[in-house]
Amino acid sequence: MGGTKQTKRLHEDDGDAHERDEAMGIEPLDVVAMQQLLESMGADKFEPRVVSQLQEVVHRFVTEILVDAQEYSMYADKQTIDTDDVRLAIASRLNHHYAQVPSRELMMELADKRNSLPLPPISNEYGVHLPPTQYQLITKESDRQDLVGD
Repeated sequence: MGGTKQTKRLHEDDGDAHERDEAMGIEPLDVVAMQQLLESMGADKFEPRVVSQLQEVVHRFVTEILVDAQEYSMYADKQTIDTDDVRLAIASRLNHHYAQVPSRELMMELADKRNSLPLPPISNEYGVHLPPTQYQLITKESDRQDLVGD
């Protein structure tokens, strides 16, 4: 969507210049990067709020990863977070929060194994099938006092 608009580097933000930047046509670098990412995936037309929603998701994800990495770093009695802590936080979050889709080959193998078992025969009887009389509480043979265990 961008193109001729100027971009603003992340370190150039002075806090109160948001309205001035919009009037001058300057967009933050992360907005331009998100727009380019969407366009590279084939989304040529999208509403402007899609970019801000994706930025929220990315911000939340990165924040959670960094908090987890900080906890791993503190557990290891380190003063700073290093790349191993971040990698461990990412791997942990991916393993626990996102389902891994099994491969097609594995699913076909499981389906062949399940489908190799014959189906149980269909009964020719009709009506409601009740359990044996010793397990029925509505028959005369059942004694509730035996079940309670006086």
